[in-house]
Amino acid sequence: MTTMATQTPVEKTLVEFALGTISSFLKWDILRVLYDSPEGVLSAAQVEARTRRSPADVEAGLRALNADRIIVAVRSQGETRYRITHHSGLRRTIDSFLAACHNRDFRLTVIQQMMRSEQPSGAAVARG
Repeated sequence: MTTMATQTPVEKTLVEFALGTISSFLKWDILRVLYDSPEGVLSAAQVEARTRRSPADVEAGLRALNADRIIVAVRSQGETRYRITHHSGLRRTIDSFLAACHNRDFRLTVIQQMMRSEQPSGAAVARG
């Protein structure tokens, strides 16, 4: 597994993007679903079905990603739907991050660091 010390500058930037902007497995799941969607624009209910997450969790994740301008809420035919931003700089980062996730070592590094960051401070880790 790659460590922060052995990562390229691009990998470090992408890990920082994951930990700082994506920051949770929920938002990572939502981003992946929107990115992989052939429709390109999905309702909250469609995201819920594809992530198998609760409506409350998905709504919170969509709001957070929208606030960070990673996704855009679009009102169409009385329904709010979501798509990934078209902002070129952010879109390049998102594309690079999700492409890097195809690399097992990169993905494991992000997962490990994200798990550490989600742990409450002072929480004991069970070892077996």
